[in-house]
Amino acid sequence: MQNVNDHRTGRAALLIAVVAVLGLVIAAIAVSAGRTPLSTEPGSPEAVVQDYFDALLDRRREAALATFTEELAEDCDAALTEQWEFRRAGRIVLEDTTTEARSASVVVRITEVFDGGLLDSGESTFSETITLTRTDDGWRISSPPWPLYSCSGVPK
Repeated sequence: MQNVNDHRTGRAALLIAVVAVLGLVIAAIAVSAGRTPLSTEPGSPEAVVQDYFDALLDRRREAALATFTEELAEDCDAALTEQWEFRRAGRIVLEDTTTEARSASVVVRITEVFDGGLLDSGESTFSETITLTRTDDGWRISSPPWPLYSCSGVPK
């Protein structure tokens, strides 16, 4: 009888260990799914876009605005704060980059999550083009990026 109980105890301990490891793996995937790192060089247009989205997802307003040109930061300050209440990105992935001497476009695919209904998946995926300008301080976002659609009369 002792061997049967030892065997059951061993199996139960193994099952608990497997469940714990699977739980950790699922938690790690869930945390990393929110941010797909862009393959970037420091100071590149992609790095600026990544800095913007990192700040946006962490709700660091000043850091997000620091990725904008001075004019855009001034125009979009209030609009950016307002949009945080309504938007949540689940995943952001780099799709394409076009760079010229003084301008660049970075295309990202954004999966936006929201409270879905009974027959709704609760997410929407779309591509967004982020426009940048090379300034004396490096690359800066020069037109309202997602989730902004306009800022103080500055159209997207």
